[in-house]
Amino acid sequence: MGHRYTALVAYDILDKEVSDKILALLENHSHYDLHFKDQMPTEVRENAELQKPWLFSQIAVWADVIKRKELGYSPQHRNWHYINLPIFLTDTDERYYEDNMPNNLETDFKKGEKDSWNIAQAFGYNKQEITSDKKANAALAVCWIFHLMGDIHQPLHSTALFNERRFIKGDLGGNTIKVKGLGVLHRQWDGVTYTKENENWKFDEYVNFAHELRLKYEEEGLMAEKDILFEDWMNESHELAKEVGYPKELLEVIKESPIEKYGFSNPLVVKLGKDYTKQWKEQIVETSYKQITKAGYRLAYLMQNIFK
Repeated sequence: MGHRYTALVAYDILDKEVSDKILALLENHSHYDLHFKDQMPTEVRENAELQKPWLFSQIAVWADVIKRKELGYSPQHRNWHYINLPIFLTDTDERYYEDNMPNNLETDFKKGEKDSWNIAQAFGYNKQEITSDKKANAALAVCWIFHLMGDIHQPLHSTALFNERRFIKGDLGGNTIKVKGLGVLHRQWDGVTYTKENENWKFDEYVNFAHELRLKYEEEGLMAEKDILFEDWMNESHELAKEVGYPKELLEVIKESPIEKYGFSNPLVVKLGKDYTKQWKEQIVETSYKQITKAGYRLAYLMQNIFK
């Protein structure tokens, strides 16, 4: 739901004229019926007031929707969702990787093949395409911009932990670390918005919650929208990854862990103190909601300037 909340915060902020222009452009999407209209829940289809905000939120999740096999699975552009700015487990690692980084940290989309681009390159390209005279291309670009705005505000989409002996190509943004009491680290961040309290919510309740987020973090949001550069958002997320995603307590435990190569199928399992883990989880939740809201403010500001 994080991506939907970001879009709904933006919808709550935007002028109606601008949001209507975006939704009109969306109708040029090559899979508008299959990936948008046909996916609309019955409760939304029967309530005209919810249809526009739902479509707005569907824009933000489209880049994940296309991964579903029943809708025509698309393996393309997997790298567009993240960048692995490094955190080094040890000083030795920092020296080892100085001229030996195994991943793409380029920010200029004019460099490299399209499918090898990272999130910074993909965002730059789609920001350019959103004003294309080819409406189908522009509609596609809107979907990517909405989604990537959410991704870059999730700290573990900006960062990976590198260690020559355990994570030689990085820990894939926390996907190869499993913390007892939290689960796989990356999934903990991605799954913050799925709770027992909201598992039976109707869509209007999600809309109301997004409005509450907008108001709760209004001061942070208004400050955030003044930062208009993607690299600023990326670096902000990277700093949060250092502070909250990979706190020093976690790194110290990892340093003492068995030395072997870890991956998706065999994540490194670590355990921290029960009280610390509880406190850390609460910090992850608070940071996530604040980032989701800031992403919504920044998305609204960007769309307002493009479509006004």
